[in-house]
Amino acid sequence: FGGLNAVAALRRRIPEAKVLCVDLHKEPGGSWSDYYDYVRLHARHPSFGVSGHKWHFNDPTILAPRDDVLYHFKSFVNSMPPSYSFSGETEFLRVAEKTSSEYPLHVILRRDDAGEYDVQARHVINATGFFYSGHMTASEDPHNDGSSKQLEWGTSDVSRLLQECDDSTRPRTYVVVGGGKTGIDTACYLSQHKRVEDDLVLIEGRSKLFLNRERVFPDKANLSIWNPTLPEIYLDMILGWDGTNSKERMAEFRDRGILHSVVNPDATSYMFAHLGASEKDLVRSSAQVISDDYFVGIEDHGSTTRIKLSSGSHLDSAKEVLLINCRTSTAEPRSGYLFDVHPVRPDGSTTFGGLLGSSGPTNYKYTLAHTQGAQVYDRLAIYGFKHTFADRQIDEHYVFQFI
Repeated sequence: FGGLNAVAALRRRIPEAKVLCVDLHKEPGGSWSDYYDYVRLHARHPSFGVSGHKWHFNDPTILAPRDDVLYHFKSFVNSMPPSYSFSGETEFLRVAEKTSSEYPLHVILRRDDAGEYDVQARHVINATGFFYSGHMTASEDPHNDGSSKQLEWGTSDVSRLLQECDDSTRPRTYVVVGGGKTGIDTACYLSQHKRVEDDLVLIEGRSKLFLNRERVFPDKANLSIWNPTLPEIYLDMILGWDGTNSKERMAEFRDRGILHSVVNPDATSYMFAHLGASEKDLVRSSAQVISDDYFVGIEDHGSTTRIKLSSGSHLDSAKEVLLINCRTSTAEPRSGYLFDVHPVRPDGSTTFGGLLGSSGPTNYKYTLAHTQGAQVYDRLAIYGFKHTFADRQIDEHYVFQFI
């Protein structure tokens, strides 16, 4: 996302330039190549993607599935000028010493089929973002008591587990561990594809609030100048925040219908995900949802399996229990969001994307640089948030401080 938007900006400004975009994945799309096959965008597709590159949908309300997102990125790469190129399965290692006045940067790359090699460049844009590497495992979960010896399945296994299930397969209880957007997506997908005799349990952990998609992105019939945009909603949130009243502010936006939860009317935890009414209703009607409680482990009791919770309560199932891990997403240490850096690094490379502000048209800092020159960064305190956010406890104040 970040990298190809950088390429799109360069293409508009200097189409005759020589540009090389590298990615660890074979095809364009970054971490979208790693996501589960039933993932969709949280919001309507026009709010995402490569700026200025047309989507292949006619309906602007579609929440694009993973394969369509990947097609969007790939079609942009295929449309690039001849002097622009994409190199997949390529790792960016470092920027070495300066080599010449014309090409001052010595960029070290690596491919499995070619080993390390160097490219001479005038500019380097480091567009690594979240660098998704999977989900927190059971061994990393502080609530896990170690009693469970059963394998946990990942989101990439869900489709195969459903395909392998037929009339001869023992009835199942699917237990989705984690109630964030991945957990909701998985619960929805399971509810639509599981057998009637199979049960579904969603263990949320801390109960979550989501942006009400219908309020934030209303359909054409409900569009009004009185509907606040997402930046206006966030501005409203923080203008009324005094550093201590986070729960009260969340409750106000929940009461106004801008935020909502799956089942818990008093939820106060919000982490920027969107949820539509149809998804919410589907989960509520098809799953047993456990709020404000955490999965601890399971025990074999012979004819039944006990699902243990941190509150001390439990669920017993006589069916085959399958655990689906949808805990918090994790990022590799080299994730761009974990660095505390100035946007222009000492070696001359530029850190692009989340560290410079919100993506898309709200990114006013790029406008400042365009109108006032790159020296504007010398007067702005633009840094990452590792010391402020990544290492601190995520509590009810986190979101307001982040915004």
